[in-house]
Amino acid sequence: RLIRVLRVARVLQGIAELRILVVSILSSLRALLWTMVLMLLMIYTLGIYLTQLVADHRQTMDSKTEAYDILGEYFGSMSKTMLVMFMSVTGGADWGMYCEPLMKEVSPWVSMVFTVYIAFMVLAMLNVVTGVFVESVLKSQASDRDVVMVNNARELFSTLDGGIHATMSWE
Repeated sequence: RLIRVLRVARVLQGIAELRILVVSILSSLRALLWTMVLMLLMIYTLGIYLTQLVADHRQTMDSKTEAYDILGEYFGSMSKTMLVMFMSVTGGADWGMYCEPLMKEVSPWVSMVFTVYIAFMVLAMLNVVTGVFVESVLKSQASDRDVVMVNNARELFSTLDGGIHATMSWE
């Protein structure tokens, strides 16, 4: 198995673009982890608020109405609310579909909170995160370029008379 891994690594050395992509993805995993933690914290915090508001409002509603069922389907538990909030931000579902029952049944102010959450997550946080990933990729590409240059220089000097331990002069 180790030999297979070494073969794959050797093939990757020949394909510079693929190597840059793999190194960039691996170097940005730490930033991705912290981004996911921050998103989870934001979703969890607002999810508690929305779940509690909807639960309080559903207690005053007739349980046989369609609005009662829709609110329960989208915001009936903490896990459902967090899933709705994640899907709304990442494009898994249209956030307007989830905002409409909040506006009509609970309160227009609650739908405003949900809208501000969407605006903050999409416009502010995800753009900053994209910038962090781009910066991470540029740093890893620069360090990868340095490693490639050192390896190329080492290979060049090893082909000279005297090998890698030969000396050079200006003459």
